[in-house]
Amino acid sequence: MTGKRLISSLIQLIPLILVVTFIFGAIGGYVNYFVLEPEYTATTSFYVMAPVDEDAGDDNNSIITYYEKLALDYSEIATSRSITSEVARNLNLQDGLKDYEIKVAPAEETRVMELTVTGHDADLVKDIADEMVKVFSDTVKRVIGAENVNVIDYAYVIRSGPMRAQNTILIALAGAIITIGIIVLKEFMDTTFRTAEEVEEMLELPVLAQVNRIKSTQSKGKKKNKK
Repeated sequence: MTGKRLISSLIQLIPLILVVTFIFGAIGGYVNYFVLEPEYTATTSFYVMAPVDEDAGDDNNSIITYYEKLALDYSEIATSRSITSEVARNLNLQDGLKDYEIKVAPAEETRVMELTVTGHDADLVKDIADEMVKVFSDTVKRVIGAENVNVIDYAYVIRSGPMRAQNTILIALAGAIITIGIIVLKEFMDTTFRTAEEVEEMLELPVLAQVNRIKSTQSKGKKKNKK
């Protein structure tokens, strides 16, 4: 297979590639817009007045490490079974919080913490986030001995997924790539010669004669008899 032959095949099959791309895009769009449920994320931010670690000293690196460890502690506490169970009980959620994604992390490398709750019900993720901050505040005071937990922003909700337009485009592109891949594979597996130039190029031998395809006279006779 030569590059020229492959390019020629791809150009000839552009309509097929476009049709498959459109079909994949249509299916992807239908799934993203009409099948998948939207996801919502509620975010709260708070500041914990943590007790001073005497071992940290005045070294900035030690202080940074200390607060990084505190962030990990907060994350583990906020997502612990005791807190999630209490929040679910307070909100009368019989199935608990297993269907919700909960994360706690510093906001852009600061000591301000962000708690996010992601799920399919916009109102419920907001209620869960606000309730988790309340329960977390009481727990972290008791466990870590924090002086205070100050809520900076109560939960605000945004639609976080799915990325419908982006996913539809990616699925359409996947259809085009798959089609092109099949065409390329087919061309690699095709070992026949189609032109005299291919024979000369591949075998490095001159073509002395070329016979054109001739339709069988018997087939013509059968067509006439049918008429």
